[in-house]
Amino acid sequence: MEKLGLSFRALAFCFKYIHFPEIATTAANAIAKLIRTSALIGLHIDEVAQEIRRVIASDVDIFNKIRVVEGYTFWTGINTPKEDISSKIGILIDAFGDIDVDSCDSAAATNILKLGFAIGKTLSTTVPAKLDAAAWKQGAGKELTDWFRRAVATFSRRFGDDFEIMEVIFWSIVTYEQVITEILQFSISNRGGLLEFSPSEITELIIIHFSRADAIESNSSTLIVGLAISLTRAHSGRHSSEITPQIEAIIGQLTNSLLPSVTLPGTDVFSPEILLQPIVAPFYGIVRSNPELLYQYFEFLSKTMTRYSLTWKQNLVQRWMLCVLVSLGNPEGGMSFQGAVDFLVLLFIE
Repeated sequence: MEKLGLSFRALAFCFKYIHFPEIATTAANAIAKLIRTSALIGLHIDEVAQEIRRVIASDVDIFNKIRVVEGYTFWTGINTPKEDISSKIGILIDAFGDIDVDSCDSAAATNILKLGFAIGKTLSTTVPAKLDAAAWKQGAGKELTDWFRRAVATFSRRFGDDFEIMEVIFWSIVTYEQVITEILQFSISNRGGLLEFSPSEITELIIIHFSRADAIESNSSTLIVGLAISLTRAHSGRHSSEITPQIEAIIGQLTNSLLPSVTLPGTDVFSPEILLQPIVAPFYGIVRSNPELLYQYFEFLSKTMTRYSLTWKQNLVQRWMLCVLVSLGNPEGGMSFQGAVDFLVLLFIE
């Protein structure tokens, strides 16, 4: 413990007197571990918080910012009374106080999203009971949650996946929509704290994405349909909250965005001959251009069978059944073919 105390004093010295333009990953990991484990840090937590706030506003790599912020958030959650958590976390959020979320650039938006996600995820997995307390839900904690929800909603409208985030640490590229999707996916299964999004808010973000003219070609569309699947699954149980209007809105938007609008002739519309008519030509295009997206789409429809089948409207059913038939007629379509098979199997079981 004495060694940790000496290490902390060395850390405090570095924070106070050395202004690094960058911070190495090993240093970030060491700082995060030290904050989590030092028994003496409570004596200096306000100083540490202010220095971490400075790091957040600096040019330090986002991955390393996250490591430091996670360490601080972990310590705060474990060692701070529930009445004080929001003020301790608010110190970090204040680092973005001078940033106008309505007009900031994509780099600033990425920092806000990723660091907000790191804070919210760490709190939700470390001290969920404290985040259910009135001290968080009705006070400053609610203000932080509302601010972050507004930031996510604003950025989802302003940026598409026309810009990508290079994750240098892992040598990978992440689309902007992927960051937002990860936040919302986590909120569905771990609601509370900073990551509190209602089914209506998630539905709105899904619909915004699929209102784009390039939704079929978008790299992020499969992620967003996956979000719709998670939302449906989370509210399909007998004791789940009622979100029928949201599911109906999502089904309508997905179908209208992904499938062509057609007028089917007569009543015997699903005889084999229908596949030879020009009316199905547009369906072949989507089957060939984005089979993975159709696979996700069919899975989403299958998740609505048990509790939300009343949201199936005849004009929508006809269109996706035509798409299913076209997909079944194209085994080389890969994932669209497999999705159609899975959908029909579940349909007959139900």
